[in-house]
Amino acid sequence: MPSQADIIVGLQWGDEGKGRIVDLYAAEYDVVARFAGGDNAGHSIVVGDRELALRIVPSGVMHPHVELFVGGGTVVNLDTLIGELDALAEMGIDTSRVKISDRAHVVFPHHVERD
Repeated sequence: MPSQADIIVGLQWGDEGKGRIVDLYAAEYDVVARFAGGDNAGHSIVVGDRELALRIVPSGVMHPHVELFVGGGTVVNLDTLIGELDALAEMGIDTSRVKISDRAHVVFPHHVERD
């Protein structure tokens, strides 16, 4: 079975609308993965009349068939992630599709304080 991957990469300062572009095409894919970055920038996604601003959970979450991966190069602020997952669950969205690499970096409160 042939495999194919399409990749959207930004080469500017990170706030280029990548999440919005991914959201536009996510329904056509089985997997959406985020491979780098943290919760310092967000992306707004819209499906029908539903809109949500996300910072860690990958675009594609509004499409029930899409598996979602947060990769090893991603910096995960647990407070932000838990807040997003709770908000998604309240909307009736299955958050069990979100998989997080055991190599993702975790932001602890002392990191935020030091920054």
